[in-house]
Amino acid sequence: MQLKLQPYKLGGIAGIGGSTGSNGYLVHVLVPTGDFVTYVEVMESDFEDIDVLIGMDIIVFGDFLITNKDGKTIFQFRTPSEGGVEL
Repeated sequence: MQLKLQPYKLGGIAGIGGSTGSNGYLVHVLVPTGDFVTYVEVMESDFEDIDVLIGMDIIVFGDFLITNKDGKTIFQFRTPSEGGVEL
């Protein structure tokens, strides 16, 4: 699906490992509670097999859990946070 976003920065976006030549966009992200995280800076990439990478600017709004059993990876994101986990 193409969103037809207009870049607010052309090239030179700071990313993991330094800056890239990717365009930057400001978007609003809807989290499972129905709340929006506003003005999140995102950048385009040419990763194959990856649709989106979620960073700490989103994860801090809730609890993020990843489990992997029998070769099946599942992630869960819940908001609001329900607190810590017991090990």
